[in-house]
Amino acid sequence: MKNFSLLRFDKSCGIFGCFYRDCYDYPIAYEDGLVSRFKSVAAGRKVWGFVLKGYVISVYPILDKTPAEAADYCQDKTFAGRSYCLVPLSVMNKVVRDIAGFNILIEHLGGKPLESRWYMAQNDKWLTPEWRLDERVYGVNPAFFDEGTASFIDKDMTAAFYPAVKI
Repeated sequence: MKNFSLLRFDKSCGIFGCFYRDCYDYPIAYEDGLVSRFKSVAAGRKVWGFVLKGYVISVYPILDKTPAEAADYCQDKTFAGRSYCLVPLSVMNKVVRDIAGFNILIEHLGGKPLESRWYMAQNDKWLTPEWRLDERVYGVNPAFFDEGTASFIDKDMTAAFYPAVKI
């Protein structure tokens, strides 16, 4: 992967281009920096992630990191000349709302889909695909579930995350 390559957007799609060609539902980012909806450009390229709400989200999660380890990991890695970051809360909410569709896309791209486990998002937010995102407060996160029961996550607990880069 070229760390200093820039993202290049395939402009040939236009307004009606995807009506006449086979396209993905979301733009796909390849390791060489090309971003395109066209399935035909995938030949010979490796997928890095998909574009959603101004972020390129990797299809490969990073497993079992504490929030501090995740922040350190993101500072040390780059894609297309941009530093990694955790996916924002608003973007992860969109993924969780259509988890079946995103899991199909991620699997089709060769990635690892979301499972029934906790995932990290920006600003110390946590999510599980079975529930909604909840905010940690002072190292403890009360996550309220169906019957009003609570689960607690402290700052030393590990979780997976999908790295992203802001466009």
